[in-house]
Amino acid sequence: MNRINQQIILKDGRKLGFAEYGAANGFPIIYCHGSQSSRLEMRYDPTFAIENNLRIITIDRPGHGISDFNPNGTILEFARDAK
Repeated sequence: MNRINQQIILKDGRKLGFAEYGAANGFPIIYCHGSQSSRLEMRYDPTFAIENNLRIITIDRPGHGISDFNPNGTILEFARDAK
């Protein structure tokens, strides 16, 4: 399984890209990247997550990385996408 380039299809048909780092069955933490970044922001050193049994799930914001753009998107819409 490729844990770095995953996608789900949202109710409106858009794709939401995400990656997982750390322990596959660890305590889940959702990580939202800042402007002009992507789900790959966490790839540099997942040691902390592994050592602490954390599963860090990083989500591409709409229009970033492998997530489709949301022409009607707001911060609230992104929160709905992520839940």
